[in-house]
Amino acid sequence: MWYNNKMDGLSDRFLLKLKVSFDKILFAPSSIARFKKKSDIRKYHVAGFPYKIYYLFRNDHIEVPAIVHRSRSNTFVRRKLR
Repeated sequence: MWYNNKMDGLSDRFLLKLKVSFDKILFAPSSIARFKKKSDIRKYHVAGFPYKIYYLFRNDHIEVPAIVHRSRSNTFVRRKLR
């Protein structure tokens, strides 16, 4: 993984932060900010890393169409989420 080339154990920390992020989303999925005002897609920032998790909260499940680096433009994100 790219992060392990930067520092030993960094990829493990990244995966742990992803897990924590998913746990927080699962705990209160409707409380997270929407990607756009009228959109069903919500976004969650992964703490300590430059990534956002984009997800849809449906009645009984959560769909994650993308995990995107924050440097990506909104145009790129919108195309990915179509």
